[in-house]
Amino acid sequence: MAAKDLIPVRTTEEAKKRGRNGGLKSAEKRRKKREMAETAKLFLDLAASDKLQENLEKLGIKKSEQTNQMALIARAFMEAMNGDIKAMEFLRDTAGYNPRLKVEERMKAMEYGSLSEDGIQKVEIYIPDNNRDK
Repeated sequence: MAAKDLIPVRTTEEAKKRGRNGGLKSAEKRRKKREMAETAKLFLDLAASDKLQENLEKLGIKKSEQTNQMALIARAFMEAMNGDIKAMEFLRDTAGYNPRLKVEERMKAMEYGSLSEDGIQKVEIYIPDNNRDK
């Protein structure tokens, strides 16, 4: 939307109405996004098809763990083993081994004071004085 198309607010009531409409639209977008995430999780948790289950069995995956999510990870693993760099990075990041993220997490911990320069986690223990030692 171009700046020339914007119509200035003339009254308080108009501002309230526009604000309310904007809030309603925002809530609707958030709801749709949440529903999409729930639907994706549902599909990932479904049992894998017979063909996929055969392939997962060949990889040694237990029957109880043969879901669409496992099939996707297995496929990425096979691609990575065939030299696909993007698949390698996907698996590394999904497993939590991304070195860049590890460094960023460590820097944040040092910044907030929960980690010392030598990498030792700082712990403070508060022992109240309850006059039992006297």
